[in-house]
Amino acid sequence: MFEFIDVRDMSSSKGKVSFKKIKKSSLQTKVFQENLIRVMSFNIHLKDLEEKQPEECSWKCRKEIVASMIRFHHMDLIGLQEPTKDQLNDLIHFLPEYDWHGVSLNEKEENGPIDAILFLKDRFQLLDSSHFYLSPTPDVFSRGWKARFVRGVTWVKLKDLKNDQVFYFFNTHFDYHSILARNKSAQLLREQVEQIAQNYPFIVTGDFNIFPKMGGEETYKILTRDNLLIDAQFKAVFPHHGPTGSWSGFKEAGQPGVKPDYIFVNRKVNVISHGILADSFDGKFPSDHMPVVSEIEMN
Repeated sequence: MFEFIDVRDMSSSKGKVSFKKIKKSSLQTKVFQENLIRVMSFNIHLKDLEEKQPEECSWKCRKEIVASMIRFHHMDLIGLQEPTKDQLNDLIHFLPEYDWHGVSLNEKEENGPIDAILFLKDRFQLLDSSHFYLSPTPDVFSRGWKARFVRGVTWVKLKDLKNDQVFYFFNTHFDYHSILARNKSAQLLREQVEQIAQNYPFIVTGDFNIFPKMGGEETYKILTRDNLLIDAQFKAVFPHHGPTGSWSGFKEAGQPGVKPDYIFVNRKVNVISHGILADSFDGKFPSDHMPVVSEIEMN
């Protein structure tokens, strides 16, 4: 079992802060930092929903700042919700160091929303990947439990080329309109993650549409029951950074306590830090959701 200790070296004139990981015998800080993985969950807002919004909320006005959020915060792995293939192509144009995996959730249109996973090409090797649908028939294109739209889960099996650690990464977007769909999706997600990941470390990102006034507490309890999925915020060594809410509606840096977006891990993942990024650009926000980020390490 790892113990994490905040070691603040204030002896130098510059007051340099360093962090060390202790596992009975000390490990070098540099080795510790190199093994960290910076994970983001980010709903970047479907561009097809922009007709009734101000131009500043349009994708053409936001795409560079969304890319900037990923680049500036040095993200290694990103679970994106609501991007279309066009939006993903735009991001890769600005961020060529990443590759992505995902499938359209619109059977008749290739450019439908995608539960996409982005990963750094020079750090991770893609070993396997697939997708399943949030419905009673997860292996075929389908909509379930009174959900308004088809919902699904993208997953990848990755190898970290820094240390050869193999792990799974899942990304999803639950239905907004049906509490039945959210609760059934939570149970199916648990079952599929357990079956697919088996004994490997895993990360789950997503917009789970957990809103306090829409039965969100029930969905959250299903997801976290028995600690199969552990909320990264409460496993983190250091206190949460940033606002308590990730919903912005393009109007504020996270509505307090309204947090539809999460990062979950299992017991084989250490969480160092967790936060919600409240970055704005001259008062403009990159999306109607704020990104949730976490710094993790496989144990």
